[in-house]
Amino acid sequence: MVQMISRPAASELVHGEWENVNALEALNVLSNPVMIADSELVIRFVNDAAYKMFEAIEGAIRQDLPHFQARDVLNKSIDQFHKKPEYQRRLVGGMTSPHDGKFSIGGKHLSFRATPNFDGAGNVVSIFVEWKDQTDLIEAQKQVELLINGVVTMSRAHSEGMINEVMSTEGLDTEYAAIAEQVNEMVRGHLDTQETLINAMRNFAEGDFDFAMARLPGDRAKITAAVEEVRGAFRTVIGEIEQVSQAIVDGALDREIDPQRFRGSYRSIMEALERAYEGLNITIHEINEQISQISVTISQISSSANSLSGDAQSQSTAIEQISATTEQTDQMVRSNADSSASASKVVRTARGIATEGQQKMTDMVHAMQDIRSASQDIAKIIKVIDEIAFQTNLLALNAAVEAARAGEHGRGFAVVAQEVRNLAGRSAQAAKETSDLIESSGNKVRTGVALADETQTAFGTLTSDIEKIDGLMATIAMSSSEQAKGITQISQAVNDITKSSMSVTNQSDELAAAAAEMEASTQSVKAQMQRFRLRRRQKATTEMPNLNGITPEIMAQIQAMLMRSGR
Repeated sequence: MVQMISRPAASELVHGEWENVNALEALNVLSNPVMIADSELVIRFVNDAAYKMFEAIEGAIRQDLPHFQARDVLNKSIDQFHKKPEYQRRLVGGMTSPHDGKFSIGGKHLSFRATPNFDGAGNVVSIFVEWKDQTDLIEAQKQVELLINGVVTMSRAHSEGMINEVMSTEGLDTEYAAIAEQVNEMVRGHLDTQETLINAMRNFAEGDFDFAMARLPGDRAKITAAVEEVRGAFRTVIGEIEQVSQAIVDGALDREIDPQRFRGSYRSIMEALERAYEGLNITIHEINEQISQISVTISQISSSANSLSGDAQSQSTAIEQISATTEQTDQMVRSNADSSASASKVVRTARGIATEGQQKMTDMVHAMQDIRSASQDIAKIIKVIDEIAFQTNLLALNAAVEAARAGEHGRGFAVVAQEVRNLAGRSAQAAKETSDLIESSGNKVRTGVALADETQTAFGTLTSDIEKIDGLMATIAMSSSEQAKGITQISQAVNDITKSSMSVTNQSDELAAAAAEMEASTQSVKAQMQRFRLRRRQKATTEMPNLNGITPEIMAQIQAMLMRSGR
């Protein structure tokens, strides 16, 4: 700190003798450089501290003032210190109080305080000048400014993402360069920490959660602990996911997941996994139920197919009986024709055999009555055939419904059922035609019976009416021929019905075989699904099978069948 000379002391010194040795020695004691000039700005005193300062910077001052000599300033004007002395003289001439100033010379930075001393009249009699070399302070300020600028530049670069930026030591002296290097070492330490952290994050991003981050020293160990917490949380979640996935592979869908063990987004992941697990359980439960329902439906189809096959076989047996009856009827018709021919011959030969002829006519009447009775039996059998055809159509329609429920697997059954229905329709049509023929035959038989009765009553007058009897016998022969034709048509229709019955039997067998194959496939799928162990369902849901898969055409046929069955 600059030591100031009090005004009383300075005044006493100036007004005393310049040769006063005691006063000069007192000023030399001061450690601050002091110089005293008179009112003409001529240097009258320089203390030892001032000489030392100017000697230390004498070489630098000579760069601007070549003739300057530190030991040769006494009794010289202060103008030698200034490049523009007139400015300093104007300043000192108007000075009424201490003045602080500074200037640079030869690369050195000097500051001073000039304190005027006044006489009683207020005139300046002397000026005390305290000097101070500010060069080191200014240089230190420049070094600090360079250091601060380096920190600001580095901070700005880091804020812009260039975290590898360090401070430059250019222009810094050894002491400040060492400080900059310490800052750089600190930055590099942080960069090393960041690189270690980034390396750990990269390993985690690649799925390597077995990677253990190197333990950082000091307070940075908190970073290591935090990273280890993250790694541990990931390993826990991944371990849980692996166990759940392996449980799915093993079919252990009854495993419970506890999301409450986890926090934050980890809990959200586990909750989503739990929802997926529960959804998988529900789906497989429903699949098992659908498989069971399909199995029941296929069993019903198989049972219906077997029943249809049995009905077809019964129908075939009935048709064989009809065929046998038809053959018997044909033989009877042929016998009737032969009897008519014999009767005609008897009539032509003689009246004597009239009695025999009458007996023949009686036999013929009985035969015709048998034909009539047989025709009625055939009509009943045809009605049975019609009922069988109706039942066959009903069973085929039921098979089509079940095939529609089976979806893609039932398409083949639907085709077979349709063919069965077509054959049943043809059987019904053939039965109707056969019934019509039998009715026609019955009518003709009744006509023959009437003629035979008339012939029998006319035998009394056989002799006179022999010619008439001959004509009647011819009529009987013609009727027998027509009956033979009708019987032939009935036989043909029966053959057609037989073929249809065989086709129905074959298709029923095919339907039963296909149903058995589907049943085997269903059981195979069911066996595959049995390997899953499922959670216990909270509430069992059962649904009745609906008819949404049935086409409008089949629904219309069902309604028509029900209407016919209610007649």
